[in-house]
Amino acid sequence: MERSWLHLALFLALAVLLQGLRLFLPMIPGPVQMFFIGSLLNAVMAAAVWETRTRWALVIGAALPVGAFLQGQLPLLPLVPVVALGNMAFQLAVSCLPSARRARAAHRGARLHDELAAARDGRARPLTRAPARAPLRLADGALRRGRFSAGVAAKKGGNSFPRRS
Repeated sequence: MERSWLHLALFLALAVLLQGLRLFLPMIPGPVQMFFIGSLLNAVMAAAVWETRTRWALVIGAALPVGAFLQGQLPLLPLVPVVALGNMAFQLAVSCLPSARRARAAHRGARLHDELAAARDGRARPLTRAPARAPLRLADGALRRGRFSAGVAAKKGGNSFPRRS
């Protein structure tokens, strides 16, 4: 949890810094400035959701319109909650993307593979969180047999998971 707070603070600082670019680059025309800086801020909000995987990433989406109002980019105060709700809806949509789920699953799978390889070599550290039993056995069997992807077993005509003997 402490690590996600650190990431949130870094993403918020980056977002505020990027939002302040319009004060340092006044020679860029308004629509170009809005497109360029808006795209960067959306990327930061999406990265915050993907990296921290917490609901607290929505704070960034809620804080950015306040900064835009203080910089004079939002002319009316009633627009601040509307833009904040739009930012949070964008972040919630990004968190539901299947590619984000696949990236999280790939990250967990790579970590599991590293832990299994470390256990096989005798340099294992105790796990901080106990993984589920069935995937660990399946991955352990795949590691012993040299099958790291489902495609290898599928090409040979077998199941994508190795069978226990």
